[in-house]
Amino acid sequence: MPQPVRSLFDQAASFLGALGQAPGQVHVRVWREISPWLRDLMQLAGVKWLERLAADVKCQVARRDKDGVAHVCLNASVLECLVCHRPICIRHAFIDSSGEGVCFPCVGTQMHATGHVPKDHEPPKSNGKPDGEEIGWARKTLKVKASASWDDVRAAWRKQSAKHHPDRVQDDDAKIKAEAKFKDVQKAFEMLKQHYGGNK
Repeated sequence: MPQPVRSLFDQAASFLGALGQAPGQVHVRVWREISPWLRDLMQLAGVKWLERLAADVKCQVARRDKDGVAHVCLNASVLECLVCHRPICIRHAFIDSSGEGVCFPCVGTQMHATGHVPKDHEPPKSNGKPDGEEIGWARKTLKVKASASWDDVRAAWRKQSAKHHPDRVQDDDAKIKAEAKFKDVQKAFEMLKQHYGGNK
């Protein structure tokens, strides 16, 4: 058996082993959720993916190396993005149970265009000086307690800014999330700066 196939079976066995040790009836619920998706994927995607693999077309999603230089992915394409129609590989797509999908850059562009951010990360609407809800959101974003000193806030801001800086991320989709989080960190810091009386 080829090594990649053996590795895939080993990973599947590891997943099934962990699932079998899950408490209560978790394994039943998990299998009830994923088995129809897997069954449909195998039945509907198999033929389409094999035909595309036979065409020997490479994925055209750009990825970044550790130095931040963009390269086109060299993985084999098994589907075509439903939005931009570029050939894409499994690793760079959100895939439905029929084996069709949308590439990460198109999803990222849509999220950026609509300003979609998960609700619990969305900053409250501001009307001048930050109110209690905004200060709570700012503290949660910077991970500081209500009793934190200004120096604690500034240290937390530096830490979170470094952690979520977009230049630290290689993938395009992850970079978009990092940019949104980085902006939240900066906004939270400005709110707390006003709350602490404009300290610098």
